[in-house]
Amino acid sequence: MKHDTVDVAVVTGIKHGDHFLNPGIPEIKREKFNKCCICGGPIERKYTPDGEMYWDLGENAEPVQVGRCCGACNMMEVIPARLAEFVNRNSQKEKK
Repeated sequence: MKHDTVDVAVVTGIKHGDHFLNPGIPEIKREKFNKCCICGGPIERKYTPDGEMYWDLGENAEPVQVGRCCGACNMMEVIPARLAEFVNRNSQKEKK
């Protein structure tokens, strides 16, 4: 399955300067990140403690949208929507 991507500027390090008033310049490169289907921003990557990336597909965005979302949208949009569905489903069962 192909995912939409978004270009992101990533700081990869610092070129050290020659003086305390010139501490250094950030080294920046552009990378493609998977795109959140809710906010359109980049989906964060998850890394092991050794620095190896192991996941970049985000979270399941249903029931808000069909697709993958970033962690922030998952916490602020998706989980509350799932909880609301659960509460509504259980309150309807109790009425019967």
